[in-house]
Amino acid sequence: MTENQTNPAPQGPFKTTLEAPESWKRVVKAEVSREYYDREYAARLKKAVKSHQKPGFRKGRTPRAVVEKELGGYLRMETVEALVPKAWMSAVLEHRLAPLTDPALENLEFGDDGPLTFDLVVEVRPEIVLGDINEIPVKKRAVEVTDADVDEVLARLQESRATFAPVERAAAEGDQITLDLVPGAWEGQADSGKVIADQRFVLGSPNNMEAFNTGLVGVKAGEEKTVEVSYAADHP
Repeated sequence: MTENQTNPAPQGPFKTTLEAPESWKRVVKAEVSREYYDREYAARLKKAVKSHQKPGFRKGRTPRAVVEKELGGYLRMETVEALVPKAWMSAVLEHRLAPLTDPALENLEFGDDGPLTFDLVVEVRPEIVLGDINEIPVKKRAVEVTDADVDEVLARLQESRATFAPVERAAAEGDQITLDLVPGAWEGQADSGKVIADQRFVLGSPNNMEAFNTGLVGVKAGEEKTVEVSYAADHP
């Protein structure tokens, strides 16, 4: 549905009509009076005559008709380009527009007589009308919390806040161990002797290689242990 709003400016050079073909779209139909256009064009032509220099004439003495013949097309285009933003600003003030985009110029029409007319199309923030939320049916979902659910949450909280303390016994699943890794020889490669110090592992964690989870169970502090790790064929 299209809504029109007309706010003519009888004393001014611009007349505008505002259309709203969509909630997010506004079309300003602008009209610039011929009298105002002719006055703006004449001012530009006069300035061009004063600055124009043509062989056979002194600067500023070239006949007006000669300058208009050479520069008339350019001056007419320059005049239109100057009037379009003026008409747009007039429309913004008249219709209190708050556009989200720059105006797009469409349907420019200008003959030998009559006014200059064109459309300016912009996007605006649409008005959103909310309905009565009391009419929206809401079904309350029953939630049952069992003792097992509570125990599970408590266990997760205990685990997340757990701290580690040194022990004298051998390492068991769930213990955190700190060790220095020394990669050994593999596939004919010599032992590099490089030490990767202070590596921490929680035995049994799914983030570990299975060889570490099984091979380090039972290790004691200060003990050296060799763990054989098998890699896939495509391992880098």
